[in-house]
Amino acid sequence: MTADQISYLALLTSVASLVVSFLVLYRDRHVVSVRAVPVEISAGVYSLHVSVSNSGRRPISVTHVLLVPPQQPGFSMNFGPNGTERIDVGERYSTTIDPAGLPTSWSTVGELRRFKVFVQDAVGKKHKAVWEGRG
Repeated sequence: MTADQISYLALLTSVASLVVSFLVLYRDRHVVSVRAVPVEISAGVYSLHVSVSNSGRRPISVTHVLLVPPQQPGFSMNFGPNGTERIDVGERYSTTIDPAGLPTSWSTVGELRRFKVFVQDAVGKKHKAVWEGRG
């Protein structure tokens, strides 16, 4: 082999290695699904149940739940009692948000469903919740 052939072979090998590295990086991430469900506590009083599950290959640490009422600034609260919950692969954690003591309130399920709900991880990335349940 000549020096030119060896350099071209090295170039092809490095490009193939780079492609494989990016594929592994793409597959090796956390996949988080967030669900929000209105739950009736008593007659006409609804709380918000937020559930987070991790189906990726990496654990994730969830720190805050963000609620954004329509046409108002949003506010955040801790996801768990110690502030951060580590969710490993295949695990699911949930929290319930009671309307008492919040800066805003809702009186019907329709009002609650107009809120945008997010979960924030330790890196600061926001994951939007999907509304489920009746109402």
